[in-house]
Amino acid sequence: MGCDSLRRVGGGRAGREEGAQGAQARETLARSRPAPSRPPPAAPAHPSPPPQWLTFWIVSALFTSVESALLLTKWVPLYHELKLLALVWLVAPQTKGATLVYERAIAPALKKHASKLDPVFAGADRALKSKQVAQVAALVEKYGPAAAQKVIDEASHRAADLVKPQ
Repeated sequence: MGCDSLRRVGGGRAGREEGAQGAQARETLARSRPAPSRPPPAAPAHPSPPPQWLTFWIVSALFTSVESALLLTKWVPLYHELKLLALVWLVAPQTKGATLVYERAIAPALKKHASKLDPVFAGADRALKSKQVAQVAALVEKYGPAAAQKVIDEASHRAADLVKPQ
């Protein structure tokens, strides 16, 4: 229904009496029509970096992984104070530290190893879409997480018994 047909619907004495409300309703209806189909905008040649908070959480997760693997908290004096300063630098919008670390270290490493990482993520995606994961999700939905954990524990126990050398 185009704008002209919307105007004709409001014609006659009732249409003239409706005043500003009718005009506003017609305008709202006319604007709610779907716009003519347009092709989607082309993807930019260089994708923009993730937003500041996303880069912060990526850097923070990587930092925490390295920190726990190297046990830095026990060997570096004033470690927690230095970590606090580093976190403030990463978060501060004036320094954009997380963006700097992401763009100069993490993104190049991800690009360099993309051919190795893509199959890993594809395998994880397939595993998450598997029938078994769907069954566990259904158990959690129906009986709660404790029941699903019991099933997983029992399956792990049985699997261990099956692969034990006799």
